[in-house]
Amino acid sequence: MLWRMNDILQEDVLFALTALPEFFLLSKFKFVGMFCVSFMSATFVPCGYVLLTNLEKEFWKNYSLLALGAVLGFSCYVVIFWKKNEYLNLVSREFPKFWSPHCAGKQNYRIIRNSAKLANIFVVVTLVSSFSTSTAGLPWIGDEYDIMLPVKVYTDYFGKWKNPISTIYYLSVYHGGFTMMATAFVLIHFCLHLKIQFFLLKKRLQKLYFKGSEENEDLLRNNDYQIRVTEELKSCIQYHQYLLRVITELNDIIYLPIFMVTTSSILFSVSLVFYLKDFDNSFIRGIMLAVTGGLVTSGFCISGQLLQDASLELHTAALFLPWHLWNMKNRKLYLMLLIKSQTPAMISSSGIIVINHTLFIALYRTVTSVLSFFMNV
Repeated sequence: MLWRMNDILQEDVLFALTALPEFFLLSKFKFVGMFCVSFMSATFVPCGYVLLTNLEKEFWKNYSLLALGAVLGFSCYVVIFWKKNEYLNLVSREFPKFWSPHCAGKQNYRIIRNSAKLANIFVVVTLVSSFSTSTAGLPWIGDEYDIMLPVKVYTDYFGKWKNPISTIYYLSVYHGGFTMMATAFVLIHFCLHLKIQFFLLKKRLQKLYFKGSEENEDLLRNNDYQIRVTEELKSCIQYHQYLLRVITELNDIIYLPIFMVTTSSILFSVSLVFYLKDFDNSFIRGIMLAVTGGLVTSGFCISGQLLQDASLELHTAALFLPWHLWNMKNRKLYLMLLIKSQTPAMISSSGIIVINHTLFIALYRTVTSVLSFFMNV
């Protein structure tokens, strides 16, 4: 199954977020990814042997950054190959049911387009940062033998085959970096589309507002008006429940991948601090790794927070509806809408890891705690 969002939506304002995942993971280029995974997996055998035969603490510390970076990269590959079909089935089944961004009028569509432009800028900046990070890890500085265990293994054990094998390894590093970006973009893309849907739902709900001069107690006895309100409330409640169901399905798919990637990211961050501390040429590499990691984490957290905020804005909009002009049936529907919308929609890993702004603080505290532990061991 090919995933082409422009076939699912007539105009996907966030298409830039899907271009990299589609190219790297779902086109013919995906076989290159399979080769890279196979090559890196085969490399693990001699590298594991070298690690087991050199149990000195200093030796392990030198290569810990790359080792934990490889764990993070493999976590992303596992997520892709393990959960890809479930995710694509969800997208192909649910995205055609989403409301078009045009349905709320030109002014609101411009708001959506402007938000999408910021997302597209984020894609470009993150890709440039990822490319720079991967390049900083290649043999332009000259100390890759001391920090990259595969390079050490190729140099010490493969003789004349060192250069061609190292070239394949460096290309795999590039592919691994872009794969991590693609994994992040997939989730950000879905979160932002859900945020847009909550925004459109809020705008539809606000059509029930009245200006002060239009309020009239006679509307309480106007049967046509009450029927229209009933239809609108039912439609909004049903669509709100539908969006919550989609979010629940998404959480069921990604809860374990989020836990895996977050855990490996924490360990990698701790190793990065030691790397910056112990190596002379670590500044450029370390800064680029930190910037790229910060961008990806920001993309996750901000998109999750935007979704959460949009769902709460729906509840706020409902609070100002003219319920005093509605009959008892509509007031019951209104009460149901208030109850259902007061709990924010969230992307989370079984409630343990919630993707929002507080994740920044949680990650910082966890990294500093783990770092303090290792500093005192």
